[in-house]
Amino acid sequence: MSRVLTVLLTYDDPECGGAADALVDHLERDTAVLEGHCQLSVKPIQVLQNGAHRDALYGSLQDLFQVKPQDIYVISFLKDCQPEEYRKVNELCSSVRPTPVQCQVLTHLANYNDVGLIIRNLVRLVMDEMTKGEAVRSSTEAPKSAA
Repeated sequence: MSRVLTVLLTYDDPECGGAADALVDHLERDTAVLEGHCQLSVKPIQVLQNGAHRDALYGSLQDLFQVKPQDIYVISFLKDCQPEEYRKVNELCSSVRPTPVQCQVLTHLANYNDVGLIIRNLVRLVMDEMTKGEAVRSSTEAPKSAA
């Protein structure tokens, strides 16, 4: 059975919806080469006006823990300056046990000159996470076969 990496992508709509859609498309296209090693599941979560990313993530994490995925990666696109929401999302991700959830929170997305570069970097981070588990598994299996 291959490993499963679930990406939870929260975004403010309509401000960050286009970037979220582009990220989903790039993730699905670029990670297809790794399907044999790790299955990717991307779950975009639209946060409505005056909604909280942390609350949306909390509910989704509770649902995921019932089916016990192996790995979770959270990406949040926050509009404008939301230091309290930024802190809450990071605290939620770091408080998950037994292992903290990987997390990337981006703010002021509309102010970046090259959102495409940001998307490519996020795809690279997710791909690194997909292959990291395989590298760890290979290194732990090698001593067993040598024994």
